[in-house]
Formats: sequence, structure tokens, C-alpha cells
Amino acid sequence: MLPSRVLQLAKQGNPSAIAALISQALQSRGMIVQGGMKNGHLQLLVRAKDVPDPKQLVPFLYQGLVKLQPEAITMVKIYGQGANNNYVAWRRAIQLPVS
Repeated sequence: MLPSRVLQLAKQGNPSAIAALISQALQSRGMIVQGGMKNGHLQLLVRAKDVPDPKQLVPFLYQGLVKLQPEAITMVKIYGQGANNNYVAWRRAIQLPVS
């Protein structure tokens, strides 16, 4: 998919496109992101070799999502997981401003 198309889909609220953009931004930190929708909420699973630090990651994701302004997404649930774990190490929910 072309980068401009991914950005367009992300702005439209496509969870896979949003996850692709975030993965691209976090690639240098060794993190990958999977996205989906559940009960009208964007769900983001962030995986890394070591469990990602929510104190750094959550504000970074919040700022990026506020800037992106994805349509019809006001609640985001973020999950952190280590690459060698089958369980979620932490979870956070963030409320995006309604534009």
C-alpha cells in the first residue's frame, strides 16, 4: 500500500492502517503494533523483545493519535506485551478529544 494511502485510511479510522503508521514510527525501538476494533474502540497491541514501558509509550501514542485525528475513534485501548510472552503485561485506556 502506498504511504499516502495508508495515511488516508488511518485518518478514516482504519485500525490496520493506524497500526502500520505506529509500527513505522516505533520500528527503530524494535516494536511492532497490531490494531483492531472491538466494541467501537481502537485496540492496539504493542509487542517488543522486552515489554514496552507504558510511561513512555502511552503519551507518545496519545500525541500521535491526537495529531492524526482518526474519524469516529474516541477511545483507544493499548496493550503491552513482550515478544516471548503469551500474556499482556499491561493495558491502558486513553480518551481522545472529540473534534
